[in-house]
Amino acid sequence: MHMKTVTNRAIDPPRFGASGWTCRVGRLAAVILVCCCIADARSAGVVRFANGEYPPYCSEALPHHGVWSHLVEEAFALEGFTVVYDFVPWKRAITLVGNGERDGTLAFSKTANREQMVRFSETPLGTLTVRFYYRKDRPFDWAKVEDLKGYRIGLMQGYATADEMEALNQEGLGLTLDYATTEVLNFKKLLAGRIDIFPAVETVASKILHEGFSLDQVSAIATHPLPWKAKQLFVVFPKNSERGEQLAQAFERGMKKLKDNGRYDEMLRDFQNGKYDK
Repeated sequence: MHMKTVTNRAIDPPRFGASGWTCRVGRLAAVILVCCCIADARSAGVVRFANGEYPPYCSEALPHHGVWSHLVEEAFALEGFTVVYDFVPWKRAITLVGNGERDGTLAFSKTANREQMVRFSETPLGTLTVRFYYRKDRPFDWAKVEDLKGYRIGLMQGYATADEMEALNQEGLGLTLDYATTEVLNFKKLLAGRIDIFPAVETVASKILHEGFSLDQVSAIATHPLPWKAKQLFVVFPKNSERGEQLAQAFERGMKKLKDNGRYDEMLRDFQNGKYDK
């Protein structure tokens, strides 16, 4: 009789009332929630950054992706985060951060338009000088922005200098602007006579010219002694985002630790000594 009872129970179809279904659905939801929490916990320490080509400071091909990428990586590591870099064009990089699709990017100077889109770090990664490059056989001189009228100016899409020149045109200055996607393309256009001047960061331009052009081509290009601007470049994070704010604070803490323990100065010395070169 006991065996019969057990057998009947085994073959009886399950009888789910409303409360039974509710309990089972609730248990399933709880399991899913726990799994999600575990997954979130595993990924909570991962920071996904957009990055781009800006040698000698940032590049997919450089050791540690360049000194600035390495600084960001080590600052976050001291706060328990692992940085993962996705290399994309710079204009797309800041757009991804502004849309909340990436946790941050580097390295951008401040402009009014950008400050509406993203949150800038308090600590800059560095200060760079922008100068005008031109062909020696086509003399160029300037002392004020009005002197730039009449020249074809090569610019980089998404760069702060482009924003600044466009703002001058909105004020009625009437500059002739020509765009390219890379510094290499702008230097090729300069040599070909398709543009007259190209404002570029001095250290970046020097590396590009000496690695990507012949000695004759490099010797044909001159640099104007008057800088366009000295720019501080920062790490940027999503604006009006709790995670963005938390990551910005973590970065500041990590950078302070790097400076306090001497690692920051050590990395800059390594950079000067060529340890971040290919």
